[in-house]
Amino acid sequence: MGELLALAAAVCFGLNDFVSGLLSRTTPFAARDGVPVDRAPRPVDVAVRRAPPEDAAERTPPPADEPAEPPRPAGDARERPASPAHPGGRAAASPRRADEAPRRERGAVVAFYGQLGGTALVLGLALLVGAPRVDAASLGWGALSGIGTGIGLVFLFRGIGIGRMSVVVPLSDLAGVALPVLVGVLFLADRPSPLAWCGIALALPALWLVAGGRLGGSAVDTRFGLFAGVGFALQFVALAPVDPAAGLWPLVASRAASVLTILPMVRGRLPRRLVPPALASGMVGTLAIVLYTLATRQELMAVAVVLASLYPAIPVLLGLTVLRERLTPTQAVGLGGAAVAIVLLAAP
Repeated sequence: MGELLALAAAVCFGLNDFVSGLLSRTTPFAARDGVPVDRAPRPVDVAVRRAPPEDAAERTPPPADEPAEPPRPAGDARERPASPAHPGGRAAASPRRADEAPRRERGAVVAFYGQLGGTALVLGLALLVGAPRVDAASLGWGALSGIGTGIGLVFLFRGIGIGRMSVVVPLSDLAGVALPVLVGVLFLADRPSPLAWCGIALALPALWLVAGGRLGGSAVDTRFGLFAGVGFALQFVALAPVDPAAGLWPLVASRAASVLTILPMVRGRLPRRLVPPALASGMVGTLAIVLYTLATRQELMAVAVVLASLYPAIPVLLGLTVLRERLTPTQAVGLGGAAVAIVLLAAP
C-alpha cells in the first residue's frame, strides 16, 4: 500500500507541475525546432512556448549600431541561459534575455497562489479528519518541511532565470532524491532490499534523462541546482519524524511556512481568470504531499521518496498525449528506466 500511495503522490506532483507550467508560460515543454529540450517540475516549470530555431538569431541582422556577433566555431555547444517555466518544469533556450526575469517572476506568482490553494485544502482536511494529539514538535517539523519547499522553489526560480534549465532542474531533482535516501539509510535505519537498491540506482539516471539533463553546466547552474535540491530534500525529510497522532496539522504548518518563504519573491499578481486553476494546481500538489506523508508511515522513506520523485515522467507523458509533443530518444530511455525502477522498488 505504501508504494501505491507514493506513486499516487508522483502523479499528483506531475499534474501540479504540468498545470503550473501551462500557467507560467504558453505551451508545455520548451522546444527547439519543435522538439522538447528541457523538462517540466518540477518542482517547482513544465509548459513552455516553442522557441525559434537556434539559427534564427543568426539569420536576423543586428541593428546598425551594434557589431555583428562573431561566428561560433564548429562544435561550440554553448547555450544562452534558458528561461523558467515553473517549479519542476522546462524551458527553451532563448536569445531574448530581457524576457527571463518576467517569466521567473510569473512562475513565482503561480507557485505562491498554488501554495495558498494548498494551504486552504490541507486546513480543511485537517479540520475534517481531526487529530488525537497535536504536539509542538510535529508542527515544528512540518514548518521546517514548508521552509524547505520555499527554499527549493526560490533557488529553482533563480537558477532557471540566470542559468541553464537543462542543468539546474535535473540537478535539483537528483539532489532532492539522493539526499533523503542517504538520510534515511544513515539516520533513520532504513534498509532497502537488494531489489529496492537496484531500483534506486536506476531511478536516479532515469530522472536525469527524463528531465533532459545535460552535462557541462557552469558553477552557477550547479550551485542553484544543488541548493534547490537541498530545499526539496528538506521538504521530504522533515516530514519523517512527524507524529501520526498529529493528523494533518503538521502539513498545515508546512504549507503556511512555504507561503511565507516564497512571499518575498512575488512581484505582481495573476490575472483573475488564472487564479482558480493556480489554486487548484496547488491543491493537487498539496494532495501529493499528503499522500507522500501517508506512504512514509507504511513504507521506508528511502523507497517512498524515490517513487514520489518520479513525477517528471507525468508532464512528459501529458505532453505526448495532450499537446502532441515529440518524445526525444533520451526521454524514451529515461521513461523506460523509470518504469523498471518502479517495478524493482515495488517488489516484495
